[in-house]
Amino acid sequence: MTVQGTSIVENNLHKVWEELEAARKMQDEWMNYGVDFVDLYVEDAGGDWLEKWGKCEEELEQIKNKKVDIEAVKAAIDIPSFQQTKLLEIALNCPYSTSYYSDRPEESPAWQEVKYKRLSLLGGSIFGAVVTDYLYREYPELDPDAISTLKARLADPKKLADFAQNLKLNELSWRVWNRKETEEREYKIIFSETFEALFGAIYLEFDGDFFRGGSWLIQGLIEPNVSQHGDLTQRRKIGLENEVKRREILGGDILDAIAIDYLYHRFPERNASQLTRWKNMLVAKKIFPKDFKAKLGSHYLELESNFSRTRDWLVDNFIKSAVDELLEESETQPEYVIDSANPESLPELVSRITDKKWKKEFVRVVSILQPADELLLLMQQKLDSMAAKDETLQQLLIWANHKSQLVQRNFKPAEIRAFYVALVCVLDLALTRVLDPSLKFDRSKVRKFRNCLVKAGKNVELAEVNESLKLAFDNDVAGILVGVLALDIEPELKQLLAQFQTEMPDLQNWKKWRKDCGGCWLAKFKTAIGYNQNFRPQQKTLLKQYYYAHNLLVECLNSDNCQVTPAVRQKIEDKMLLLSVDLKLVHI
Repeated sequence: MTVQGTSIVENNLHKVWEELEAARKMQDEWMNYGVDFVDLYVEDAGGDWLEKWGKCEEELEQIKNKKVDIEAVKAAIDIPSFQQTKLLEIALNCPYSTSYYSDRPEESPAWQEVKYKRLSLLGGSIFGAVVTDYLYREYPELDPDAISTLKARLADPKKLADFAQNLKLNELSWRVWNRKETEEREYKIIFSETFEALFGAIYLEFDGDFFRGGSWLIQGLIEPNVSQHGDLTQRRKIGLENEVKRREILGGDILDAIAIDYLYHRFPERNASQLTRWKNMLVAKKIFPKDFKAKLGSHYLELESNFSRTRDWLVDNFIKSAVDELLEESETQPEYVIDSANPESLPELVSRITDKKWKKEFVRVVSILQPADELLLLMQQKLDSMAAKDETLQQLLIWANHKSQLVQRNFKPAEIRAFYVALVCVLDLALTRVLDPSLKFDRSKVRKFRNCLVKAGKNVELAEVNESLKLAFDNDVAGILVGVLALDIEPELKQLLAQFQTEMPDLQNWKKWRKDCGGCWLAKFKTAIGYNQNFRPQQKTLLKQYYYAHNLLVECLNSDNCQVTPAVRQKIEDKMLLLSVDLKLVHI
């Protein structure tokens, strides 16, 4: 679950902090009571608290400063000019705490873990292709089974852990250092995964240059280790059938590497599990000719083992169109696209926050997570990033916040802001649809709006003043009208609505009346609402998406099965529909 997956460092910090506080308390008692303080600590009188003091301070400092030494890593991998140091941090650092980076979603533990897993997947796939390519070229008569066996030995987690040990990643990687008390087998897996992520970072630093990345790997690690496996390198077979199998193995690993490389770059928000799933679906698709892997191996050799040219040819002729088909298929089956309850998948789920087909999935995942803090915070951060990218949306939020500060009533500020945003995103647009004579006349929308007016008139008599506002109005025009009519926070709009109800025509005469009087009434309503701005179609779409995403957040936050800590709930409500001063720094 999310808490287990993202709070390892926080738990360690809490444990060390408790020990440190206990030692400090003991020292304070000593200062206050002299030697008699021992009587307060009978069981610990002969304890090692003084010895623990320095150790606790040291461990606490290590946890606080959980950053790898980038310069030391550059020296260890012998690439002193490494420029994309952020990649090294992703590969070697422990995920940060969400609470420390609430305004930078790309730094949240979930996003850090997604990037790490993606980098490890990329590095692992390129590693496999490099090894197979090396064995094929350096041992031209090597038995096909020997190639597969030797590659499996080199790619085994224990061997990858040895590679990592040679680079001293046990000292340089926080991920590895922090898990040194883990069971040996799991520790080796973490170690090997970290090495793959590091190699993925190196491959990207070399701009996806297969030759440069492969040369670094072969000279430093692969070549010295292959010589230790004489039992395999001496197994040679000559013949056409064996050569076809050799090329099939080569083509298969090249295909896997190119597919992952393409998916990695095309879908920067997809998690490693999804990329792997799609790669497997691509390889299994019937888009490739018979014996394609062997033919791809031959084509790769014809291109003089040029990975880049082979990649371009394969993507242009097969992979891109196949991925496009997978995208179309996934649109009708959103529940199978990601494992949403997996912490690694949360950022990808949040990327679908404006897609209505995913509403049930959001509500389902919120009910599963215990607590749902991280998902809800990521949803809030996504809303912030949407606002940061559009000036029109920013102006609306600034206006709503300004209006809310003028209301002298005992409501939550977020409820007042939600009311004013709803006036624009729902009521204003609804009025425009039925009153604007330049728009196509839609009788059903007029009927619906008239029914909302009638319903609001009946409900306002039963409405409790304290219940007239809420954090989200959805697309409930009647609910917004009840808020206007039951409260006195917008008296001009309230009076205008009452006048409109007495003068509006019946449904049969609405079209003619709208042509003569609709524009005038629409201008009056826009003036009364106080946000007289005409939105372009693209702006309307963005407003609707933002408003829907906000309502979804509120629904998830208030769902019966949602468990959220009080501090996070308060933090989210305080920021709702509010343009923070540093919002321009948010990017997703």
